[in-house]
Amino acid sequence: MARLKTLLFTRKRYRFFIKDWLALEDLQSAADAVATLRFKRNLKPIQLDGLPGQRLVVIAPHPDDEMIGPGGSLLLAKARGAEILVVYLSSGSADACAIREAEAQQVAAQVGFQCHFMGWLADAIPAHAQAAQQLAAVINGFAPQRLLTTFVLDDHDDHRRANELLMVAHEEGLLSPTLDLWAYQIYTAIISNIVIDITAQSAQKRAAIALYHSQMQQRDWGHFALGMNAWNSRFIATAGQPAYVESFFNLPLGEYVQLCRRYLRDPCKVYQNPRYF
Repeated sequence: MARLKTLLFTRKRYRFFIKDWLALEDLQSAADAVATLRFKRNLKPIQLDGLPGQRLVVIAPHPDDEMIGPGGSLLLAKARGAEILVVYLSSGSADACAIREAEAQQVAAQVGFQCHFMGWLADAIPAHAQAAQQLAAVINGFAPQRLLTTFVLDDHDDHRRANELLMVAHEEGLLSPTLDLWAYQIYTAIISNIVIDITAQSAQKRAAIALYHSQMQQRDWGHFALGMNAWNSRFIATAGQPAYVESFFNLPLGEYVQLCRRYLRDPCKVYQNPRYF
């Protein structure tokens, strides 16, 4: 950390890369959290042929996260008969909620998901005990075998907040510590211990993402997601052919919460949104 800071501030022509050094204070928090898990330098992910289990709950901080992140694996699971509930923590900003919920319902109808909207706003997802009770009631009511959420180190405040909310639910005794947690990737390369080849589902994944018309005005999220999945193909043998891979970090919820607790212990360092301090 100290060496990185020295390098950046002695090379003046590169200073423009950093708007505010304080925005990078979570680097040490991330390093501390990951160090507690004692990963080997040569950790090699296990390749599975799909998500195990027939009842899956996906926590999506916003409509489209469920497809950008684990969408290919969910499509594969659905094709094999799985029941899938996507729980949207927020529906975007106040003026966009109706549009984004309608888009999510269209995706759910096409793919075969069930969906539930918690009704919170983007950048204002609560993480208090009452909110944890509300979320846990939805999760437990579905009785999932697997619970998917954004990775705690993912580079978006609402994605990190989803983990804080799950942490509170666990600490309140509302969710079983043995619940099988699968953290998925959106913005940030994650510590992968499981990868799934979604090459056969890649076109369908991109088509589903394209149904989020309101978000496609910002960028081509299908292109973004498959670019990330192409980068993940380094984890599998591809015989020289293009491939697309989704990456996961899998632990029992109780163990995953230990990582979250270590990383989220100082909200001022891990969030940019002052509402989350």
